[in-house]
Amino acid sequence: MRTRRLSWLLVLVALLWTVPAFGQETDDENEGPEIHGFLRPDWLMQKVDDPFRESLRVFHFLTRSRLYVQGTYEGIRYRVELGLTGPEAEIPVSRSGFWGMPQILQDFYADIPFPGLEKVYVRLGQFKVPAGLEGLTYSAEMPFVDRSIVHDFLGLMRDYGGALHAYPGENVSLVLAVQSGLGRSIPNRYLPEEFGFPFLTARLQLGPNRGHDLFRLAPRLAGETAEVRIGANLTYHRDVVAGHSTALNVWNKEKPILLQGGWNAFVGQRPLEAGTLLIAGADVSMGFPTEDGQLWLQGQVTHGQYENDYGDVAATAFFAQGTYDLAQVGFGLRYALVSLDNLGGDRMGRRVIQEVTPMLTYRLRNNVKIILDGDILLDAPVAVEKDVGVYVLTDQPDQIGQETIERQDVFNFRAAVQVGF
Repeated sequence: MRTRRLSWLLVLVALLWTVPAFGQETDDENEGPEIHGFLRPDWLMQKVDDPFRESLRVFHFLTRSRLYVQGTYEGIRYRVELGLTGPEAEIPVSRSGFWGMPQILQDFYADIPFPGLEKVYVRLGQFKVPAGLEGLTYSAEMPFVDRSIVHDFLGLMRDYGGALHAYPGENVSLVLAVQSGLGRSIPNRYLPEEFGFPFLTARLQLGPNRGHDLFRLAPRLAGETAEVRIGANLTYHRDVVAGHSTALNVWNKEKPILLQGGWNAFVGQRPLEAGTLLIAGADVSMGFPTEDGQLWLQGQVTHGQYENDYGDVAATAFFAQGTYDLAQVGFGLRYALVSLDNLGGDRMGRRVIQEVTPMLTYRLRNNVKIILDGDILLDAPVAVEKDVGVYVLTDQPDQIGQETIERQDVFNFRAAVQVGF
């Protein structure tokens, strides 16, 4: 396995070594390529009520380390982004062992100008599902160490397919994406199928879009005046039965808890039934320049449900956060809640899960910052494995199969150092 990973790294280095040769074009439609990236090592101190192991836990992870190449060639914009460490790079395991493409690939797409129309593009490749402010905020732009529990339960990340995105005015952005419903980095599989309805996502955003990518948002002002961005999105999919399973049942990576088999009793129930997925949301961002920095207020509400002939599960979630950035320091506070409707079954119950997270950042250099945050998870679901210990299910949702499930207040303190280049 180490040899295989080393081989991929050598191939990556060789490819990047050849990239500058493509940047020698003098055509006005050619820009780049530019090579950038960031890494974000993080630390976590967690306090739980554990009857078998230490209640105070300390972890060190390298959750995110990214490298990307982007540019424009003959009028076509492109981006290739790799995630080299942490859960982003894990290879999923099936009963027959390892399968699938190497999981380091995040984004790989081209934006092709639509013939005869200005500021209208066709995006082909692998890219983010255009659903929700929190998921669309680029990882390097996240003010907190990680996304909220709202994203754990209902967040959608990357998939492959195509999208038509347009910017008909300086304050209007819209996208219609048709993707696979399988997640990212999927190998070819030639299986008998029973068609459903495509994995379809639509998003409309009102507010300044100058200097922004609808698929990669940032809490940053486009100009020197206050601005408001309002977004709404809808994802719909009628599952596809393929081979011995369905698309949503075998979702490859970054699968929301709404679709995980241990929580959703119906998505993998046999004989298989093709279910429908609906995720709808709305969000708002307000940015205000100040004499010394900028203030951002953001909020998002999301509802997701899955149903088939066996039954249905649903969840409704909300988060609100405020951040104030100065030249060197920043402050923030986030509140989030998730309400479950049959998700997790009777053992989980309907009690709301809440999260309260204060944050502090300190910028050492323009491209180096320290992020500190600490959240209190109120009524967080935990699984207890006899003689082993406690699993916090928002962190390890696959452990819901343990015999004992209970609710606890969990305390987390996180620290991260982000280095951009």
